[in-house]
Amino acid sequence: LLLNEILLSQGNPKGAYNTCASVLSQLGETIHNSVTPEAASSMLADTLTMYEEVYNDEWINKKLEDEKIRTIAKIYNTFVIACFLCKPRHILVYHMCRAVQLSLQNGTCQYT
Repeated sequence: LLLNEILLSQGNPKGAYNTCASVLSQLGETIHNSVTPEAASSMLADTLTMYEEVYNDEWINKKLEDEKIRTIAKIYNTFVIACFLCKPRHILVYHMCRAVQLSLQNGTCQYT
C-alpha cells in the first residue's frame, strides 16, 4: 500500500493501478482491464439489487472479520482512486461496485 501511495503522490496513477490490480489478482480477485459501459451498467444494477436485499440494521452491525477480505477492501480503496485518475469512468464504476459488493456480502470495516 505504501508503494501505491508513493506512486499516486508522484503522479503515477497507472503504476498504482497496475500494482493494485496485480495484488488483488494474487488475492483471488478478478480484475477486468477492459470493461464495456454495458458491463459497468449491469454491475451497477446488480450492486443496487444486492444493496436493497441486504441493507438493514443487521448488515450495518455485521463486522467484517476475515483478514483477507479486509486486506482486499483496503487495497480496493487505493485501486479505485487510481482508476479515477487514469481509467474511463465505466471502469471506475465497475470496480467500485465490486468493492461495495464485498462489503454487502461480508460486512463493514474501516475500509468499506
